[in-house]
Amino acid sequence: MASRAATTARPGKPGPWSRAWAALQAAVARALRLAAASALLLVALALLAAILSYSPLDPSFNTVTSRVATNAVGSIGAHAGDLLLQVIGWPSLVLALPIAVAALRLAAGGGFPVRRAVLATLGGALLLALAAGALGLPGLGAPAGAGGLAGIGADAMALSLADQPALAGVPVGLLFAVLLVPAGLALVGWGSGLTFGDLAGLGRLGSDAAALLPRRAPAEPEADWDSGHDTGEIVPRPPRRIVAADPDDDDNAPPRRVEQPATPRTLVVEPNRAAQPGKRAQKERQSALDLGDGAILPGLDLLKPPPPAPARRIDAASLEQNARLLEGVLE
Repeated sequence: MASRAATTARPGKPGPWSRAWAALQAAVARALRLAAASALLLVALALLAAILSYSPLDPSFNTVTSRVATNAVGSIGAHAGDLLLQVIGWPSLVLALPIAVAALRLAAGGGFPVRRAVLATLGGALLLALAAGALGLPGLGAPAGAGGLAGIGADAMALSLADQPALAGVPVGLLFAVLLVPAGLALVGWGSGLTFGDLAGLGRLGSDAAALLPRRAPAEPEADWDSGHDTGEIVPRPPRRIVAADPDDDDNAPPRRVEQPATPRTLVVEPNRAAQPGKRAQKERQSALDLGDGAILPGLDLLKPPPPAPARRIDAASLEQNARLLEGVLE
């Protein structure tokens, strides 16, 4: 029974249009990813600015006024800062950390645990707020103290425990802080997932954004000229070395450097012009003047003759190049 070998069709090499389309898709995806990462980073910075520029005089959920908001993020920042400071106080600043880490992960093309970041960061901020309230830290402008409403509750609990006879003389607030601060910081660090690679991604985000910007075309190289040290002339540089292969050598032998003879250049030499005698030299023919006192002017032979002018050598190629540049400017 005759059998026929089944042939499998091999995928052909992608054409130029397919490669261009794939490159365009990759560039668009990269630009969208960078735009989303930049937006998240701006949200984190806006959250920090809204909390740090909080003012109790701005319109918010607890303040009704016709005053224009002075918050750095405007009216939205005034309301958001007031709400966060009212609930958990200054520890609300750590909420910007997972947003910034998510921006860096997105720029690097990595994953980010959103649910873990939200729950763990909120829990860590709450523990830090309880510790701030238990210690009785100053509010520093926060409307409900350093720990917000959560800190007020922790302070009340610490005071009630301190009134117990069994805990007389025990710093209950300090014990709360010793237990809550490490747990809060650990939760925030674990929830945000910040690593050294994320810090390196910040530089990668800047380099990727710079790569999307249009680049200028490289300037045309100017002609190589050397300035003369003795006569102040401008002379061309000697020709550069080139690499050529010797046909008589072995094929595996490395190419060697040979010197090409320099092409003779045409030089334009200006003739030396002798110094023209001045008017006084012409008047020297009369050595004495009829002044009535017999005065005689000193002769010009006391002066040194003028030095000969150096010969100026100008390359004909440079003259032609300058003429073309001048024509381009005049056009």
